[in-house]
Amino acid sequence: MAAKEIGRMIGTFSGKAEELDTFVIEMDQYHSRYGATRDQSLNEYVYFTIKSKLLEKARDFVRSRPDLRNWSELRTALTEQFGDRTNREILTNEFQLTRRQHNEDMLSFLNRIRKLKARIDLKIQTDPLMGIMKDVARGYAESMAIMILKSNAPSELELRLGKPTTLNEAANIITEYLIHEKQISSLRGVNTQTYRKPILPPRPIQGKPHVNNSRHFGIL
Repeated sequence: MAAKEIGRMIGTFSGKAEELDTFVIEMDQYHSRYGATRDQSLNEYVYFTIKSKLLEKARDFVRSRPDLRNWSELRTALTEQFGDRTNREILTNEFQLTRRQHNEDMLSFLNRIRKLKARIDLKIQTDPLMGIMKDVARGYAESMAIMILKSNAPSELELRLGKPTTLNEAANIITEYLIHEKQISSLRGVNTQTYRKPILPPRPIQGKPHVNNSRHFGIL
């Protein structure tokens, strides 16, 4: 069963706030694929698999909450207990001001943007007051992430990015560009090592007469 095989490979969460975003995103993907089906037994299996990935403080917390019945409720409870407590508006302002740091490569910057956006998405998802505005807020965060990436990209990469509609699309373009640049750099290195400057015979010293040593050694 695919749900069982994938369930063995997914990550765990022990209660550390910095690990929650990654865990929630991974569990969202796992649950949406296998835990929201017409097969109720499969849905229950997926939910219990997710719960089994909770360790230490997170596991102790969930044991104290027998009222949690599904992944949606569990995700909200984990976020409230262990999640980032930064206000969403403050986090959004911080996101808007994000710039690539000196000597920060584009891949590291992309990963930083993804993490910041994941924090905002999680805030949106768990905000009970947003209602139907959640989709609008998610779309705004997506557009903002793309704009930040483009404005901080080298000019050639900025042209290649064009007008991507999603952050994943932009990330794929950036990754392909970086791989291409790395391949070109490797080829240049190989060509430099292959070319060797020819060894020329030493030039005679100007102004010094040629000495015939054959007489000195009795050859003639």
